[in-house]
Amino acid sequence: MDRHKLDVVSCGKNYKRVQMAIVSGFFRNAAKKDPQEGYKTQVDQQVAYVHPSSALYNRQPEWIVYHEITMTTREYMREITAIDPKWLVEFAPNFFKVADPTRMSKRKRQERIEPLYNRYEEPNSWRISRVRLLGHGRD
Repeated sequence: MDRHKLDVVSCGKNYKRVQMAIVSGFFRNAAKKDPQEGYKTQVDQQVAYVHPSSALYNRQPEWIVYHEITMTTREYMREITAIDPKWLVEFAPNFFKVADPTRMSKRKRQERIEPLYNRYEEPNSWRISRVRLLGHGRD
């Protein structure tokens, strides 16, 4: 800090400042909660999970930033913090932008919801829904 002539200032009890500082450096490691499984990283759409030793393991926030992914039985994110997704646009405008809600991506337009079929239950028995891409599988 001396080299850049900056004062060392405490954030006090405002942890939001620390989280914002982490986002400004680790924005490439942002992940969003996936409804089906764990989290998906925003840069490469990799599925990962919160490490069981994490303090956020039971909370499962909607958006997080992680430091590293560790591969054991699954791919686990370690050293994570919950973030506000607006910070990604603020600190990395070349990587992230606010989506236009009136326009859907090509991939989203091709998806449709289809009920799961279980051959061990009655034919008209409905279970949870799943997303299936048009043109793949049976119609």
